[in-house]
Amino acid sequence: MYIAVLFLFLPIIIISCKKDDNYVVEIPPEKITDFIGLEKLTTVCHRGLNAYNCPENSIHAITMAYAQGFKIVECDVKFTSDNVPVIMHDASINRTMNTIEDKDISSSAKVNVSSLTWEELSTKYIYKTSVPEYKTRVTSFYEWIQRVGELDLIPFLHNVSPSLIPTVQEYVGDKFIWMGSNLSSIMTVRTLAPGCFIMYQNAPEEDRKKGVISNIDGIIKKMKRFGGMVGYSSMTYKSFSDEFIEALTENGFYWQYSTTRPNYSSDAVRRGVDFLLTNNWCNNKLTYRTVYQQDDSLAYDSGKTVSIPFTTIGNNVKVIVTLKGKVTMTMDGIKSTFGHTDDMLKTYEFGINTLKQDLNLSVKCNTGVVISSLKIQESY
Repeated sequence: MYIAVLFLFLPIIIISCKKDDNYVVEIPPEKITDFIGLEKLTTVCHRGLNAYNCPENSIHAITMAYAQGFKIVECDVKFTSDNVPVIMHDASINRTMNTIEDKDISSSAKVNVSSLTWEELSTKYIYKTSVPEYKTRVTSFYEWIQRVGELDLIPFLHNVSPSLIPTVQEYVGDKFIWMGSNLSSIMTVRTLAPGCFIMYQNAPEEDRKKGVISNIDGIIKKMKRFGGMVGYSSMTYKSFSDEFIEALTENGFYWQYSTTRPNYSSDAVRRGVDFLLTNNWCNNKLTYRTVYQQDDSLAYDSGKTVSIPFTTIGNNVKVIVTLKGKVTMTMDGIKSTFGHTDDMLKTYEFGINTLKQDLNLSVKCNTGVVISSLKIQESY
């Protein structure tokens, strides 16, 4: 009944929000520190904290993100054939779900969310995981936003239909971030929720393959139309040239980088990024302490693998290393390759979330490597 009523009034909502191309929303921008309750940088937890075999976009992933200190959680929404919104990134369920009998369907014919009714999806499939308590049915959008509201988290809604904004407001008011590229949808969301944060992405002026913004002024002009708190998002780090960041900052806008690469994350932090959409790191409010430290400069030949065992309380663990050369680091099955070819010492960070206490850091030297310092830290 609730879903039917929402969609009955959807056409009225959309028609009433339609504006011409020159329309500008006049909303005074709110201070970002007041909005998120934190200082400059905050990390957006990508699809919830899908670590420890916790299924992405599940209720457990939200709860775990909250427990690990995240303030903002991101989600994607897909609709079933009978218009029930569910939390799912992919169009199909094959990667993230098993059959109710726990049979893997990743190599089977594609099963799209849009081809299933809510009853079919929620009764015939469960999350793909090795942890028994996580083997639950898919999470509906209504369950997700209710849990986010209960935990006082900020939802980061990736291309979520404007038709769902009234539901979002029931639980969190206008305290949410909406990200998308469709200008009509942006204006509709802004009109429905004057106090929300709009994150603009994939502008036509951005060549994501080359990492080039062809018309910075054009992007800024469009962003000025949105009113209120506005930022620009990209998965292409090269797009954030110094010139583009300066233009965003001078006009009161923010920038958000989406990444799974710790070395790019570290550089983005150095350059003053406002939001990181990732699940590599936890919220910057956490305190870290050192559990292992190497201060002597050590040289290793190409192909050499160094093993460093250490003990942690089982939480957020990060490695801070200053080196020359290229390495591949592995902790708790999570692998990351980074480094450089010039003769300069540079610092990188690599982080994981883990419940294990006895861990091993493996450092494989892909080239001749000099490690001048290496520190392993845990949050507590």
